[in-house]
Amino acid sequence: VDAIINLAGEPIVGKRWSISQKKKLADSRILLTQEIVSFIKNSKNPPKVLINASAIGIYGNRDDKLITETTQIRQPPTQSFTESLGVEWESKAMTASNVCRVVVLRTGLVLSKDGGALKKMLPPFRLGLGGKISSGHQFVSWIHIEDEIQAIHFLLTEAKISGPVNLVSPQPITNIEFTKSIAKAVNKPAFLRTPRFVFQIALGEASQLLTDSQRIMPTVLLDSKFKFQYNDIDTALKDLLS
Repeated sequence: VDAIINLAGEPIVGKRWSISQKKKLADSRILLTQEIVSFIKNSKNPPKVLINASAIGIYGNRDDKLITETTQIRQPPTQSFTESLGVEWESKAMTASNVCRVVVLRTGLVLSKDGGALKKMLPPFRLGLGGKISSGHQFVSWIHIEDEIQAIHFLLTEAKISGPVNLVSPQPITNIEFTKSIAKAVNKPAFLRTPRFVFQIALGEASQLLTDSQRIMPTVLLDSKFKFQYNDIDTALKDLLS
């Protein structure tokens, strides 16, 4: 085995974060990563690289602050659930770094026509009922599925890269801009606004996935000359929805 890619984990969106759901989210990520690391450490011929999933949730809500891989992660007790989950997840993966190269993928909102968040967002927009979430000023850090795949392939062979890598487009956008771009792509108006409290009632603590602001740059990839195929949101959505 030359490489191990671990992207497994219970979907974090779509359900309230009850105590039992938080345990599922944590166990599906941390326990499997722990097993993989144990396999690597006990292997006579360990892989050259472990590429392990993580998420931009590790940064928490940062308003309009520009975030890179060197941005300091907040410490307890100020961490949110996604921050503490990300820290534990990544720390488990990094314990293999004395045996092989380890890369942790801090992935943003992955846009795909085959599922995920975009598929769930489209129905109201296609009915002309789309709109911004809360103030709409919160930043969304996204990536086209093709760029996600190509970036992972790039990281497999780019031996000088290790540690955290932000898998996001180099052009983060506000929720207002995201809303306008989706409406343009489906050729429908989007004048509505859903207040923050509606999501808090429906999703509880999980509503932070929609209302937190994360303005993130893929500095490691850019410095390593990785070329994004879909830099801007209009081009990405045109490809996915045409």
